[in-house]
Amino acid sequence: MSSHLMSEAALTVDHLVIIGRGRLLADTGMTAFIDRYMEVGVRVRTPEPRRLRDVLAGAGIAVTDCSDGSLKVAAAAERIGELVAAHAVTVHEVTRKTVSLEEAFMRLTADAVEYRAELPAGVRR
Repeated sequence: MSSHLMSEAALTVDHLVIIGRGRLLADTGMTAFIDRYMEVGVRVRTPEPRRLRDVLAGAGIAVTDCSDGSLKVAAAAERIGELVAAHAVTVHEVTRKTVSLEEAFMRLTADAVEYRAELPAGVRR
């Protein structure tokens, strides 16, 4: 199947061959492809961000503050859960960050596109 409709491809294929500007960019399974271009991280919401940050930092885990008040944690959700339980930190959400096939595709092909639409000034992606 050849398609530029990534949402459709995500539902119907399990192996990808991606070509950009006449070059083979990827020849891989769907899961491996998404995992390769996935931004590593877990989103954690807690009423105790400072305490959780200290617990995670003590375990050598990188934490980034997000604009919505949540934390982006560079660790597996299971490891975060173990630390949260061991230190009795209250959490409201622990979500593994994933990307769609389209986002992964756009990251791979960012430098291999011939034409690119630009957004109007002030509009964010």
